[in-house]
Amino acid sequence: HPDTITSMKNLAVCIEAQGHYSMAEPMFRQVLDLRQRVLGLEHPDTITSINNLAICIEQQGHFSTAEPMYRQVLEQRQRVL
Repeated sequence: HPDTITSMKNLAVCIEAQGHYSMAEPMFRQVLDLRQRVLGLEHPDTITSINNLAICIEQQGHFSTAEPMYRQVLEQRQRVL
């Protein structure tokens, strides 16, 4: 259910805010996977999930991994929103 996915995202955000990025990242990945399956690839919440994962990855210093994700988010938002 979408509300369950949102609750999982909220927990990941809380964990991330405490600086536990490596613990939050798998949760953000799971949220993204679930939103892609439940809501579809171009749903605004799915796009936001890509952005949230990119932020978490960037905060761990993996800039070259986060950058293409940010580019994907921008392209999708320009096309969909």
